[in-house]
Amino acid sequence: MNDDTMNIDKAAQSLDAIPADDVQVYKLIKPVSVGGMLYTELKLNFDSLTSVDMEAIDSDLDKPSLREFSKTYQLHVVARAAKVPIEVIRALGLKDATQVTLRALSFLTTTAD
Repeated sequence: MNDDTMNIDKAAQSLDAIPADDVQVYKLIKPVSVGGMLYTELKLNFDSLTSVDMEAIDSDLDKPSLREFSKTYQLHVVARAAKVPIEVIRALGLKDATQVTLRALSFLTTTAD
């Protein structure tokens, strides 16, 4: 395991345990306006995602690589979980983008006990 993988694992583990079937409401540090709509929070429902979403995300990306560890892939997962256009997620400030991608990473890499 390389240092990057270890750091990603530590970051994902540092998130509070979130029940898998709950919608997570993430309040944006810096609200964004896209298409005339102001977004102050994202309602993330990762459990609603299916392999159809995975295929759609893969087709949106030019070079699918190690999906779970790609920030671009994670941003697309967040957009689908929040049911908002990817443009909303791309408009997020760096702190907000980091926080929601860590949640996506945790969802993608956490296994059931």
